[in-house]
Amino acid sequence: MKHRRRELPDGRRLLRLLAAGTALTVVAASAAVVINRAFDADLGVLITRPMQLSLAYTHRVQAAEPVKVAVRGAPPGAAVSLVSVGSIGAVSVDAVADRDGATFELSDDTTRWAGTVTLIARSGNSVATGTLTVAPGPVVGPALAAVGPRSVVADGTDTSMVVTVPTDRYGNAAPDGTRVDVIRGRAGAGERRTELRMDGLLAYGLLRSGTTAASGEVRVGVGSVSGPTVSLDEVAGPPVPFTLQVAGAVPDADGRSLLTVRTSVLRDRFGNVQPDGTEVNLRWEDPAGGSEADGYTVRGVAQFAIEAPGAPTTIALRGTCRGAPTARPLKVRFRAVRPTITLTARRNPKGIGVVVGPVRGSLGALVADGTPAAVSVIDAKGHKAHDSGQLVNGMYRVELPDDALSGVLSVRATVLGKTQRVTLR
Repeated sequence: MKHRRRELPDGRRLLRLLAAGTALTVVAASAAVVINRAFDADLGVLITRPMQLSLAYTHRVQAAEPVKVAVRGAPPGAAVSLVSVGSIGAVSVDAVADRDGATFELSDDTTRWAGTVTLIARSGNSVATGTLTVAPGPVVGPALAAVGPRSVVADGTDTSMVVTVPTDRYGNAAPDGTRVDVIRGRAGAGERRTELRMDGLLAYGLLRSGTTAASGEVRVGVGSVSGPTVSLDEVAGPPVPFTLQVAGAVPDADGRSLLTVRTSVLRDRFGNVQPDGTEVNLRWEDPAGGSEADGYTVRGVAQFAIEAPGAPTTIALRGTCRGAPTARPLKVRFRAVRPTITLTARRNPKGIGVVVGPVRGSLGALVADGTPAAVSVIDAKGHKAHDSGQLVNGMYRVELPDDALSGVLSVRATVLGKTQRVTLR
């Protein structure tokens, strides 16, 4: 077997090998430097040390006021971004730094809404943050007042509420502590001014009633800025016990005529007259059962028209208004009607024809339709035929059989307790 001999390199050859290795190392390093510089050039600048970024800006501005933000600490040519986080969300903008850093101007949308805006600046791996406060601008008109309820009882204790949200031109509520004037006017009583303060985006206050019923208005103002008026009326409270009285004559109990009843002037405990249209309820009982009627005040007085009962009776009238009763019942006596009865009778092939009427009551008027009428025919031996019905247009007609009757006949008609007689031969 033959062995191959491996010779060690001599001194010259070793030097050549060392020189070749060194050249390769230099070439590789040069290539790496070229690659790294190309990468950093895409970012804008080669950053070789940490940066201390800072923000320079006006920390408090009014709504929609222009704001410039300067980012310091980034070397010229470095990429810088600024993110603003506010009411509309996050907005990001980019710039390239110059000798003085990078400068940004925030958009109107970012600074239009009152509150705080968080600023975040970044360049490379360095970050700086800050907070911008956006204050509301001057209040603009109209300054609107919300009032409710719109009417209160004039008893010195009832209250309404006024609420207002004065804003700037962008709808931002005036800041806490802003003075708001409430001007309240009453008919015949001049104006009264109350001072409120903004608190939690609004200003509010209570409006207490007086003891005199009157119409009124409310408006609000901030400095020289004012708004339209809103009505606030003070009305009478429930009336004190009142009385009832009959207007005119009491009709007879004819079931048709009308009795007029009215209240006294309804006033509350401070003397305020009930407003027009206040409901008053009237109740009573008669032989037909319980009845009631509703009336409405005009100048503090309510009036009712009640149909007279169909039979003589005395009724007691009681009223209520807003829970207040009459001081005492009103008793009204309806007298019996003394009607004028026309009665005619004649014999015919079917029997005896009887006509009752016309029947007239007070003032000569026909008695009411439906009034009961009873008719009877009696002969000398006591034999009798009878019938009953109701008047229509003051009349009642009936045919009675005469099979059991003979001789002279007595014909009778009874209406409203009065009997009229005729003799039929």
